[in-house]
Amino acid sequence: MNSENQNMDDLLKDKFLSFEVDIPMTDWFAIEEKLDRKRRYIWMWWAALPLLIVSGLSLYSLLNTSNNKDLTQKSAPAKSIIKTENPADPEANTSKHQQPIGKRNTSKYTYLAGKEYTISAKTEENSTSQLAFDNILLQSKQILYFWENPTPIVERIEGVIPIPKKHSKKSKLSFELGLNFAPSLGLDAISNNKSAFLNRSYLQNIAKSSSLGSGFNNGIHAQLNIGKKWFIRSGIYSSTYSVYHNYDFIITEAPNVTIGQGITYYIPLNPVDYRHIKQNGGTSLTYISIPLSIGNRIGFTKHWGLESKIGLSLSNLQKSGGQIINPTYLNLEDINSNNSIKKWNKGLAISSGVYYKTNNNLIFTVEPNYSTQLGSAQVKDYPVKTRFYNYGVNININYILGGKQK
Repeated sequence: MNSENQNMDDLLKDKFLSFEVDIPMTDWFAIEEKLDRKRRYIWMWWAALPLLIVSGLSLYSLLNTSNNKDLTQKSAPAKSIIKTENPADPEANTSKHQQPIGKRNTSKYTYLAGKEYTISAKTEENSTSQLAFDNILLQSKQILYFWENPTPIVERIEGVIPIPKKHSKKSKLSFELGLNFAPSLGLDAISNNKSAFLNRSYLQNIAKSSSLGSGFNNGIHAQLNIGKKWFIRSGIYSSTYSVYHNYDFIITEAPNVTIGQGITYYIPLNPVDYRHIKQNGGTSLTYISIPLSIGNRIGFTKHWGLESKIGLSLSNLQKSGGQIINPTYLNLEDINSNNSIKKWNKGLAISSGVYYKTNNNLIFTVEPNYSTQLGSAQVKDYPVKTRFYNYGVNININYILGGKQK
């Protein structure tokens, strides 16, 4: 039975293999169309796969950002970074114009000492940011809360490292060049030189004959400023001391002078031998002076202030003019007869007045001035000592050259 079944199967198999049927072309077109549709569906799935991946990542990022915002809002900074108008009570200065942008911690604010900086840019609400300050860059990983002032003041930010900008420091030294012009009135002070050659009528008749003469003190100078207040000044000046004399007296006796002993006695003159001395005119001494002064400036405003100075000078005689009375014989003679005037002398000057500083580095100073010789104008063995002095007004014009930058 089994053998017959096997033969039957083989017989049917051979029949099917040898069976051939003609298939119409329309059937082949239908089969090809179905195959193309399946391939098209496969490429559509491959194209949609990246879009699905990108959409999934975007959804994940959105959910993660939302969670981070919730956590950040719950964590407030431990310390305040803002200095209000009243540091002692920051809550008292909060008004409707000074409301915090984000949520503020309810804890008391702590103010830390430190350098103050001015905020020049605001942060967005509840966002970690990088703030641009004037001359400083601050970067924080915390949320910064501050009031909506135009330029609130930051004292110190916890966890923030300031990076200050380097500034060049100005030197404390500066320099000035200037001109000086000082018209003045001069007098002389005459005293006894304790010699034996002084006529006894001289001091009472001649010393009172002096009156004011014209003088001046002008030249150029350089000045070294130390800081904003103190300065040292030196230069070269032409200084003139002048006195006006009005001699009007009569000589009634003549001294008897003995060499080495001086005046030993006086001889009365016959009235016909009386001499009337009458002379009007000025005498003057002109020196080249090198002063050295120490001064101080006190500013009242940006432009106005007070300038005071005191200084010594070394002077060299350049010329002399006019006539004076000989202290022994009471006759007229040249002021520098027999080289009676010292070649070198020392002086002192004191002045104080107001100054005005312009915007183009010019300083104008007007100040009353007193200057005097420290010693007698005459040589040591002259019968009298004569010290000249001036009262005047200093007019200075200085130009500030400036100093080097450190």
